[in-house]
Amino acid sequence: MLIRPELKLHCQRGKQRQWIRRAVLLAAVFHCVFVPSTAWADVGGAVPPEQILRTWNFDPVLLLNLLFLCWLYRRGDSDRFRRGTRDSPAAYRRRLAFAGGMLALILALVSPLDALSEQLSSAHMLQHLLLMMVAAPLFLLAVSTRTLFVGLPGIWRRRINAWRRYRFSRRLSAVCWNPLFAWSLQLIVLWFWHVPRFYQAALNHLAIHDLQHLSFFFSALVFWRVLLDPNPHQRLNWGVGALYLFAASLQTMALGVFLALSPHVWYPAYQERPLAWGLTPLEDQQSAGFLMWMPGAMMYGVIAALLLAYRLQESRLESQCA
Repeated sequence: MLIRPELKLHCQRGKQRQWIRRAVLLAAVFHCVFVPSTAWADVGGAVPPEQILRTWNFDPVLLLNLLFLCWLYRRGDSDRFRRGTRDSPAAYRRRLAFAGGMLALILALVSPLDALSEQLSSAHMLQHLLLMMVAAPLFLLAVSTRTLFVGLPGIWRRRINAWRRYRFSRRLSAVCWNPLFAWSLQLIVLWFWHVPRFYQAALNHLAIHDLQHLSFFFSALVFWRVLLDPNPHQRLNWGVGALYLFAASLQTMALGVFLALSPHVWYPAYQERPLAWGLTPLEDQQSAGFLMWMPGAMMYGVIAALLLAYRLQESRLESQCA
């Protein structure tokens, strides 16, 4: 069958526009991942307490990351709608969890808390707790791997499927599903970034600071995934999960105790900045330590209790159906 020249030219132009859109999207993602944000472009500059509420972080790279995440979730959720499962109660709970996770990210990275974390060690600690103990588990409750995978453009999905065939990718996936690896990864990331030398480097360099936040968030995703995966065969049972969380609370508590009871300031960047807020540097560090010691460690206990209640309810429903 002959193809008219006009139709052939139209198809060629359509393919060109499609490749242009893909190139623009790929460039945007590359920029988000590899170009450091300007969130701390004014590192070292003091913000007066009366102006702190006006210091929202509208860094375009950060906002583009958040919009890209919402776009992926929206595309994946539309796939559920096509399969007729979008309006189920579980779907509404997932959307609510996603909204809570996005709110936690906005509070940690966009709200004035981001500028306040430059002035106070305790605010910086609160920022890290929001990323690791609020945003990460909420995202795992809302977004499955399939949701994000379906949200990707078709060419990316084909490339990922091809990569999955390699033995290395299967081994890497098996390692990430290992609870001991997930627990150890969070332990290493948490203690590594609170060593004074590396913590100070993150305060003074934009790229290192972005890497610190990314490592906190993604290590928390790996940590919580073995507990919150929707597939019951790939998550820990409630008994092992409770021990898993209890062991994690001990490491968080230990770091908080060291910070709170230390007789000297660990981080030189906070030697003078807390004075404008009516705190001595040591009092500010003690507040940060108590945040990790008490609320941080208690979060693991609260989530363990919620998981236990959910598992008991799930078992009761299964027994009633049987």
